[in-house]
Amino acid sequence: MCMDFTSINKKEAQGLRGRIAALTRFISKAGDRGLPFFKAIKKGKSLNGPRTVSGRSRRKDLLEETMDVAVNRMTKYKQKVAAYYKKRVRSRQFLVGDLALRAMQASTHEKLGKLDFPWDLGVLAVLFVRRIVGPVTYELETLKGCQVPRLWNACHLRKYYV
Repeated sequence: MCMDFTSINKKEAQGLRGRIAALTRFISKAGDRGLPFFKAIKKGKSLNGPRTVSGRSRRKDLLEETMDVAVNRMTKYKQKVAAYYKKRVRSRQFLVGDLALRAMQASTHEKLGKLDFPWDLGVLAVLFVRRIVGPVTYELETLKGCQVPRLWNACHLRKYYV
């Protein structure tokens, strides 16, 4: 007697084949890690026993330790990067009475071209350092003695040598 498969039976068979293939892929990927789980299911053991609780607490302790190690590594890395950067930074320090040029980007709203000179070289561009406000913050005045508005940071200034 020959069985005639209808299209519905064929679809069901294909679906079952797909599920079996997915299960075999899962088992092969799980490898040795999945075997205790499947053995426990076959024997009908409860998964909420004391062994799993101690395993969870052990894993939690290991997780906290690895997180602490990772945080320590990150802080060491950040300190190394900061030290590397600070070693190569050239600080600009001015004394009272030094001449300085100010950067065009900081002094005007005009867009500079790629080949334009970035420092203001106008008649009133050469400035005196009038007072040191902070480690890199200065109060400036023009050659005529007029105070320049706002305080200026050293990154926007450049020494002018006569």
